Amino acid sequence: MIFCELPGCTNPEPVPGNSRVCDLCREKLHERLRWVEYFAAHLTPVRGTRPQLVATASGFESASPADDHVLAMLDRRSSAVGVGRTHTGPEDAEHPPLSVPAVLGGWAQQVWEARTPESLRHLIGPPQTVRDAVSLLLTSLGWIGEQDWADDFAEEVGDLYRQLAAATGEAPPKPVATCTHRDGPPPAEGDVDERPECGAGVVVRERTDDESRGPRPVGARCLAGHSYTGFQLLKLVKEAR
Repeated sequence: MIFCELPGCTNPEPVPGNSRVCDLCREKLHERLRWVEYFAAHLTPVRGTRPQLVATASGFESASPADDHVLAMLDRRSSAVGVGRTHTGPEDAEHPPLSVPAVLGGWAQQVWEARTPESLRHLIGPPQTVRDAVSLLLTSLGWIGEQDWADDFAEEVGDLYRQLAAATGEAPPKPVATCTHRDGPPPAEGDVDERPECGAGVVVRERTDDESRGPRPVGARCLAGHSYTGFQLLKLVKEAR
């Protein structure tokens, strides 16, 4: 029997088939990739409106209006781009923030090159955006789990997730369903709807109740931005069972 090779895994069940990753860890990877995409889309490189000063050799100067830490995370040209980099470390010259597009793009490019036949590459190009990269990685998690670099991939996705969660100051709620929204014009009557479903995780949106001061559900939305009313969410969850 073969057991999950990811560091920290406590699942006592053997892994299926040729996989090196158990079902629980693969599910965690799936959720973290969704949240990395969501956090990256909601990061802003602009600082608060309060003026800031930074120390220099000649005294104090006004800080840049841009948040350089966030800029590094969103810039594909950031120095922290190496696929296989497994330690985020402190925020210093030796351990700069990981670049979301560079890291995810690097892994997605590797998957695309390994899994896309030469004859189809003129039709299926390499991923160009963070969303493209996440989509390819999500649909390839089963295959990724069979590779000898699966532990490096999982650790780097975890580093990105923790880095972005800290930068946004959010603790993400757990997705409760999968979005079935289809973008684009609907097909003509009688035609098969071949538009792909969104597939992003759907999370419940809450607001503080004025009377109880506790959380109150006000609807739901997927990580790609599609909104659901309470009734629509209940229907979605019921259909998924």
